[in-house]
Amino acid sequence: MIAHSWVKDFHVHRLRHTFATRYLERGGTLETRQRILGHSSIKQTECYGRLRPHAVATEVARTDVATSVAKQATEPSETRNSLRSW
Repeated sequence: MIAHSWVKDFHVHRLRHTFATRYLERGGTLETRQRILGHSSIKQTECYGRLRPHAVATEVARTDVATSVAKQATEPSETRNSLRSW
């Protein structure tokens, strides 16, 4: 069956890695992922599912926006008003 596949070097085990990556990117926790995958050690679970670059960039952008909003909320109003005139 694999000989007829257009996917080179495919192993079913890779699906576990794909699941672990997507689960993490969607906000899943490491501890829950450990239980789902059936690992006895958290170290073993950490080997599964690395965040892809676009997921890291999205999270950084989300954090930057949240930090910016929080900073604006704590600025004195006169500072905000003077910045708006720029």
